[in-house]
Amino acid sequence: TNAIELEPKTVVYYSYRATAYYAKNLYDKAVGDYTKMIELEPEEPNYYSNRGDAYREMKQYKEALKDYDKALQLSKKRSDNDVSQSYHYNERGWTYFLLKEYDKAIDDSDKAVKLDPQNHYAWDTRGNGYLAKGMYDKAIADFTKALEIYPDDPEYYKNRGNAYTK
Repeated sequence: TNAIELEPKTVVYYSYRATAYYAKNLYDKAVGDYTKMIELEPEEPNYYSNRGDAYREMKQYKEALKDYDKALQLSKKRSDNDVSQSYHYNERGWTYFLLKEYDKAIDDSDKAVKLDPQNHYAWDTRGNGYLAKGMYDKAIADFTKALEIYPDDPEYYKNRGNAYTK
């Protein structure tokens, strides 16, 4: 906060504080700082995506989706690498999943895994979409792929176990 008072146009100070707010579950304050970052650098897609994450945590899903849409638009405009775009697609996909819009969640996470096949979060998101739709074999395959990439996440084992029991 002191650094921001001394240099109110330095984005990195807002970023540090927003990250701290987010970590402390102070999502409304994080949104405020991400919004200021966007005012200062409106062409940076990650600021929109980060604000979308905070909105999603506050269950403000429509606002989150707007931010993920903007992040994707800017990311494509400046030809960001596939890993970055994959991240934005997956975050929007997870938001669709939370809204129980499973087809959209699967579609976005499918785009994410095509852009970055090592994005284990996207494999998990798509697996959850398949699981919710009763497509258990596809869900098991996606959870297995997530585990191949990142075997240290117990959530992936739990999700795959849930799919096996159906």
